[in-house]
Formats: sequence, structure tokens, C-alpha cells
Amino acid sequence: METTTIKYGAGGQRKTALLFLGIGVIGLAFVYYSWFMKNDGVIFGRYTSIFITLLGFGAFLKLTIWPKKADAAAMIISQQGISSFTTPIARAIGLVAWDDIQFIHLEKNILHIILHDPKKYSGKIKNFFVRDTFLKTKEGAIPVSILEIDSTAQELTDILRKYPVRLNR
Repeated sequence: METTTIKYGAGGQRKTALLFLGIGVIGLAFVYYSWFMKNDGVIFGRYTSIFITLLGFGAFLKLTIWPKKADAAAMIISQQGISSFTTPIARAIGLVAWDDIQFIHLEKNILHIILHDPKKYSGKIKNFFVRDTFLKTKEGAIPVSILEIDSTAQELTDILRKYPVRLNR
């Protein structure tokens, strides 16, 4: 079987940027409300709304001014396994062999790679916070965002069916 390289798509990055713009606008509305309309507000809510606003607008600017290159590989599927660069966990783990994958679950915008032994791959993750998220929050599942890639969920399913993995949809 051949190696399939799936690249980033400009349309997906634009959708993600608009999502973050919406988060920034909602955060700005909360900032206005908590600082100017409600005088007896909790300090935590005020600063959280500022953080959400900065996060939303910052991510929007990053995705519009410095988007990922359209020719960069977002996901590589080969005879050896699957590797993805769309999430911090998937990027840190790198190549996942087909023998180590229990099954793959495809949701609307996320592909979850469920492993037989997550601890085998946790050693590859250098960043403590990413490793902790992988083992505790995600319970050893590798999330792969398919929102930014240049393929639909159906095209990705068709590609994955060529390989020895159980696919749940």
C-alpha cells in the first residue's frame, strides 16, 4: 500500500479562525457586562472574561496572519501506521503503529485513536502537560482534529479502510 499524505486545507483553518473570533466577541461582551454594567461582580469572572477575549482574538489573529502552510502534511497514513500533526498530543507522539491501535473512532470533527497500551506512547511525550492530558483527560486516546485538513470525514474513512484497523463511526 502506498503512503497517503493529507495536507492542511485553507477552508478548515478559516472556519477555525472564525470560531475563535466568535469566542473573542463573546468574551468581549462578558468583559463589557462584568466591568461596566454589573458593579457587584466577582473578580474571578472579570478576569476570566478578559482571558477568554484575549484567547479568542489571539487565536484568530494567529490563524489569519500566520496560517499553517497548505502544502504542509497534517496527517500521514502508511503501511507502518498513522501520524498526525493537528493536535499537541498527536504531534508529540508521532507515528502510531497499526498493531498498537485497538480501534479508531471518528466523530464529526475529531478522529480518536484508541490504543492497546497508552503508556507505551506516553514516554514519547516530553511536555508534562501534554502527557498528563493524554493519560488522564483523554484516557490514552489520541485526538486528531480533522477540522483543518483538506479531506472530508468520508474520504478519510475510505483511506483508513485500506489498512488493518477497526473503524467505528
